[in-house]
Amino acid sequence: MGTRPKLYYSLYGALIILLLIGSLTSEFVANSLLSLLTVFPVFIFAKLLINECEMNEGFKNEALLFIKAVGIFSFLFVLAQVIFGLNFTFYPNLNPNTSGPDGFRYPSFFHDPQKYAQYIAMLSFLYLPFDPKQVSLKHVFPFIASIYALLLTGGRSALLGLGGGLLILFLLLNARIKIIILALFIAGCIPLFFFSDVFITFNRAGEFESDYVFRSTIWKEAFQIFTENPLLGIGTGNYQKYVQYYSLDQYFIYDNEVQFFDQPENGYLKILVEFGIFGFVIFLLFFILPISNAINSFLKGNKNLTSFFFIASIISCLIAFNSVYSLSDRRIMIILVSLVSFLIASESQPVK
Repeated sequence: MGTRPKLYYSLYGALIILLLIGSLTSEFVANSLLSLLTVFPVFIFAKLLINECEMNEGFKNEALLFIKAVGIFSFLFVLAQVIFGLNFTFYPNLNPNTSGPDGFRYPSFFHDPQKYAQYIAMLSFLYLPFDPKQVSLKHVFPFIASIYALLLTGGRSALLGLGGGLLILFLLLNARIKIIILALFIAGCIPLFFFSDVFITFNRAGEFESDYVFRSTIWKEAFQIFTENPLLGIGTGNYQKYVQYYSLDQYFIYDNEVQFFDQPENGYLKILVEFGIFGFVIFLLFFILPISNAINSFLKGNKNLTSFFFIASIISCLIAFNSVYSLSDRRIMIILVSLVSFLIASESQPVK
């Protein structure tokens, strides 16, 4: 076993110990311990996936094919919602933000359009051609469809994430691939000049200031909670319980019922508040280390460009994570953990 895998095991062990101590010292011990149990399957899945990718080089491609197929199914689901309405869904009630004065926000087979926007922003990069010599319609159509599906969600942070991921690719890849990606992006955006009113993302531009005022209030309260519990946090999974007693203004009314926020409209703040500063740093390292190691491997001579598309997907998710805690949705968790696992598995493979 190499040094790097041992480092990840050490980080995992340290995180579990910190979360366990934080749960036992929290005000809601039972709730936090139950939430802690949900952390173990994530790392078990990552470990099994890394092992399989190391032993079978073709498994990663098989997994990617399945991930992309589910993404295409989500496009068809959105199309059905546009035609038949938001009643076409798996859920008895969708998130209230799916409808508003500016129109409908389509969540596909998700409950929340924000989370679907983050999901599709990650997947969009996986449809791009990893090999610039093999560009075909199977790359063009899904990538353009992902842009349109994202715009139908009204997810502005996810759109910024898409832009951030594209910027990463432009900074790291060669000129030929840059031209291909730019051409695909322009081809997808041309119709937007003629049908911009159809996409709610553009219609929500005027709401930015009011949304920021609303969210900044919640962010300040969440950060205040962190300053009162800086080292170990309030215990994993305890945010909703905590605000129910100590931040009574963090609620909304849905179907005549008062529901308290389970996250402060910011994924990083939720992790910071529940995990504490040490757990938060370890959480970030699980993304920073694989990305930096992949870039370092490229600089040392590994010319496999696939990793950069994974990095772009991860970066897009991390940018969108700033507006919503999405890891509670297992579909997003699986995609994100898979991409990180692919990067970690590539570290143990020989330089080509």
